[in-house]
Amino acid sequence: MSRELSTDTLLLGRPHDGLLKPAALLALLAVFFLHALVCTGAKAGLIIDPSAGVDLVASFGDPPSLDFAVPIPLSGSFQGRFFGVQAPSAIYASDNGNLNFDNDDWYLSDADNALARISPFWDDFLFADGLPNRITAFHNQGSFLAVSWVRPHLFLELTTGQPFPGTDRSFQALWMESDTSIRGFDFKRDDIAFSYVGHVAGTSNFGPSVFARVALDDGTGPGGRTAVLPGSANGQIFSGDGDLLPWRDDQFLLFRWNPALDNYDVSIQSLTAIPEPSSLVLVVGIVVAGGAGKVGRRLIARRAKRSQANNVAL
Repeated sequence: MSRELSTDTLLLGRPHDGLLKPAALLALLAVFFLHALVCTGAKAGLIIDPSAGVDLVASFGDPPSLDFAVPIPLSGSFQGRFFGVQAPSAIYASDNGNLNFDNDDWYLSDADNALARISPFWDDFLFADGLPNRITAFHNQGSFLAVSWVRPHLFLELTTGQPFPGTDRSFQALWMESDTSIRGFDFKRDDIAFSYVGHVAGTSNFGPSVFARVALDDGTGPGGRTAVLPGSANGQIFSGDGDLLPWRDDQFLLFRWNPALDNYDVSIQSLTAIPEPSSLVLVVGIVVAGGAGKVGRRLIARRAKRSQANNVAL
């Protein structure tokens, strides 16, 4: 049964009162506030507002850590299933744009299916203090887990000698524990959804240095099960593939478990343009392999990255 919450119980005073009672007025103001909050999130392109979550890393260090994975704090047991099986109790968020269960921070996204991963945008990122970048997680127990990578910069944007560009590149993995309606879309238990913001707001440009993987991998090796971004080369996307991603504000990439296929159906879906009042109350309640040349550039960047671990200039 869908867990859509309703505002029907918001009593705004009896019809003959003429004026709203103070409690009702406060309730109405709260709805307006939440409407603004969720609409702001909608414009950001992510399904759940990242500010609802907690920062997973308080400080990235000086010089900053180049690769790391951090455990996600869960508000109770997590009931999500991955490839039809109960997920492990420990879930880690890598700075490099993926969730995994092995505390893994590997950054070359052309690796094979050696580890189980949820990869909304697995690439080589650099997080540093003094920038607006952060990673947040929000576990609404029994409903969903949302992990957001907010305005990270690719490491190659530094090694090319260019300053970090102003960017709105952000992305989110939303993992459902139960049937729940959010912003007018009926999510099902075990759904996994990826949502995005483009490198340049309002466009599909994610920058010239992208060598990413957008996929789910079951971790059983090259012959194992994967579910990938439609139109991509086995989940790999490069700088010219931005239009494959559902970067528009109301769109997201949906992975829905299909027991008959023993895999996920993958599709691009849309939320309602304006959050419904019931979704506002929900927010209250929760208040592709590339060519050898491309791989070579990644390996060169890897060596450069390690050599600059102690003298990153920001």
